[in-house]
Amino acid sequence: MKSTFRNDITATKVRILMCEDDFDRWYLSRNDYSCFTKEEIKALLEDEKPSIYPCIPLQQEDDNIIYVGLDLIRHWFDALQEKI
Repeated sequence: MKSTFRNDITATKVRILMCEDDFDRWYLSRNDYSCFTKEEIKALLEDEKPSIYPCIPLQQEDDNIIYVGLDLIRHWFDALQEKI
């Protein structure tokens, strides 16, 4: 059975990344990167950054991160409204 994102919404803070600076601050706050050089950190951020902003990062159980863009959120919301 596939896992489904289910969060206790009272304990979950939704983080919205509006720009690359937001992403950098958020990503670097998640772990200690002090053992890496500035060049290594810059390369990591470049490799991990989302392709669009604004977006919401969702961390999966295996620590992979999915970035959900505003267009997809609007699509989901519209689809839900049609069903309700």
